Amino acid sequence: VTVWNHATSILTGLSQNRAMGQRLLLDKLRSPSTNLQQVIDDALLGIETEYLDFTVARFSGKTTHMLIHTTTRRDKHGKIIGALLTATDVTHVREQEQQSSQTNKMIALGNLTGGVAHDFNNLLTVIIGNLTLLTEDKQTLTDVEFDEIASDALSAANDGANLTQQLLLFARRQRLDPVPTNINELIANVARMLQRNLDQQIALKITPHESSPFGLVDPAMLESAIVNLCFNARDALDGQGLIEVAVGLHTITTSEAALATDRAIGDYVSISVIDNGGGISAAVLEHIFEPFWTTKPLGKGSGLGLSMVQGFAAQSLGFVTVDSAPGKPTKVTLNLPKYSAPVLLGSVSAPTIASEKPKSTKANLAKVLVVEDDAIIRTFALRCLASLGHSTAQAANAAEAIDTLQQDPEISIVFSDIRMPGALSGRDLQQLITEHYPHIKIVLTTGYEDLAMIAAGNANQDFNDKIKILKKPYTRASLTETLASLT
Repeated sequence: VTVWNHATSILTGLSQNRAMGQRLLLDKLRSPSTNLQQVIDDALLGIETEYLDFTVARFSGKTTHMLIHTTTRRDKHGKIIGALLTATDVTHVREQEQQSSQTNKMIALGNLTGGVAHDFNNLLTVIIGNLTLLTEDKQTLTDVEFDEIASDALSAANDGANLTQQLLLFARRQRLDPVPTNINELIANVARMLQRNLDQQIALKITPHESSPFGLVDPAMLESAIVNLCFNARDALDGQGLIEVAVGLHTITTSEAALATDRAIGDYVSISVIDNGGGISAAVLEHIFEPFWTTKPLGKGSGLGLSMVQGFAAQSLGFVTVDSAPGKPTKVTLNLPKYSAPVLLGSVSAPTIASEKPKSTKANLAKVLVVEDDAIIRTFALRCLASLGHSTAQAANAAEAIDTLQQDPEISIVFSDIRMPGALSGRDLQQLITEHYPHIKIVLTTGYEDLAMIAAGNANQDFNDKIKILKKPYTRASLTETLASLT
């Protein structure tokens, strides 16, 4: 150090006397992306830098944020004789930015909470109201009226389940089951369903890609995302117009990836939904991915459609782009990682849910231990299992489950919630069972956990065969299907 002014002493907490003639203490200066030594070396070679963000650990223990700029020092003959490092204290600015960011987060959280409360209260009104009618008026209701009221309550409950899935996708916590999927074929299947839900004066055009590209995605969630985009396009057309769903290929280069934080270098399959409606203004574009933000009339949209699509794309390691302006077509493109499918690989369609009542046979009946801290849910699970012919045992937590297993050697399946009070979670219980009772098969149920996180914690190579995941809310049909998949 040859020059160390008073401002630098204040900024670093190091006096001029202590700094002069010493090596610059680079270990005190940190940046998430830049090596300061390299910046100085560049300046000594004549390569100057713009302002860069750094933090300095002051000798007092405080951290100071600064912008650093380097220039090359030369003598009158142009020979490089050193480097000048100029630092500007921006700690106050960074603190204000952080406070502003926190304020915006709280505003967004308030909007999200209000939206969730509004939508769930509407659904609960339908569920509670109709179930009350069933209990209070059961003596006077006809069979047809009883079925209609029960159907309305069940429909609202299913809407609530779909709403939680959309929220989890927005938060990137929804369980996804990615498989190699033929995108052309999936969109063709979606198109048949869409045709029945579009006005007669709205035309639907499907433009597949000639190479029939595959994507490694969850087909059911991709179908849901495409339907969401198409319904948004339909609502923008006001009863007449054209919706096009086009499949393409896109490669993100190094330079493109450097300009955007939501995408990585690589090949993508793009699915574009284009409508010839009135377009979207710049002011509206700023908010379209915010949860519960919608331009639709009250009761016509939850405002979760695009946020769900964006969450699904991010969780699938893809991204979403929107191209629109007032008076011009709107193009929303969902980009998903391309999968190089083997020549003999067939297409994978979305899973279907059986509508028939599942049946069990004597050959696959078992004694099932239900581990669930919520008594109402535990009772429901026991009823489902008993109706299918299984014998059952129950426990309210993992500790009770371990005691039951020690006393009852007939138990061959454990059906356990993951999130439970106490020292042991459902995943802890699963690991203990795998270690001490390897013959017992396990079904874990959850309404929140990420499947990838669960699987990552299991070194057991038979995880997919002996341990299954059942997503809440579940039905008797889905429980039976999961039990049948155990080997």
